[in-house]
Amino acid sequence: MTSLIAIDNNYQACLMAPTEILAIQHYKSIKKSSQNLNLNISLLTGSTKKKEREEIDIELKSGNINLIVGTHTLIEEKIIFKNLGLAIIDEQHRFGVAQRSRLWKKNLIPPHILIMSATPIPRTLSMTLYGDVDISSIKELPPGRKKIKTYLRSDSKRLNVFKFISSQIKKGRQIYIVYPLIEESKKMDYKDLMDGFESIFTSLKRHNRRRLRPGKDRLDPLERVHRAVQHDVAAVLRAKNSRDARQQLFTQGMKFSWHCIVFNDYCLTV
Repeated sequence: MTSLIAIDNNYQACLMAPTEILAIQHYKSIKKSSQNLNLNISLLTGSTKKKEREEIDIELKSGNINLIVGTHTLIEEKIIFKNLGLAIIDEQHRFGVAQRSRLWKKNLIPPHILIMSATPIPRTLSMTLYGDVDISSIKELPPGRKKIKTYLRSDSKRLNVFKFISSQIKKGRQIYIVYPLIEESKKMDYKDLMDGFESIFTSLKRHNRRRLRPGKDRLDPLERVHRAVQHDVAAVLRAKNSRDARQQLFTQGMKFSWHCIVFNDYCLTV
């Protein structure tokens, strides 16, 4: 809505996200929400092909693009706006101070800035207290969001946890499992992803719907898993930490019932 105000006053708007997959999610969500509006919305990331990027550069300079969504690519010097009036930075704590300041310089008159974060770092907190920043808090859950239930289960209850996973998959629900380590460590006595995958795969092989997704994956395999989850192909997904899993999986419009199981932290979230 804020972007529409800027666009309605003959300004351009941009939304910058720290990862490519998050930028794509924002782009798809905005396109869907504004499909009945006469807006020119573009996506610019590091994977954008050269020819398409050149076209976007021309459209931005001419002012034909109303809103552009992208990653760090947006702060490159060769990205020139005709009249940037609003810059939105999602997960702003993931960007450095100097990086964010480059957006201020994308217009002779500095644009309005909207920063968003669910994980405020000390600098962000100090800005809200002592800086010239207006604060908007989202205190309500999205419509239809169910109450989170958290249970503690010791390692002796692991088989019961596997039975629970199996029962949820039979109901058509999905699971993501979080491990603190990707591979076995000589320094830390924690469960690791590679070993855990094998044991869980053996327990759930009859379901034949699982994906291994370590944090080392690059965009292409991650995108494949993301699409599989969206189409209910991957029933069980593993990630190296809960933050990584949430960021990759909780997308606009997803209507699945999720269960998070964290090994070594002994946390089962339903």
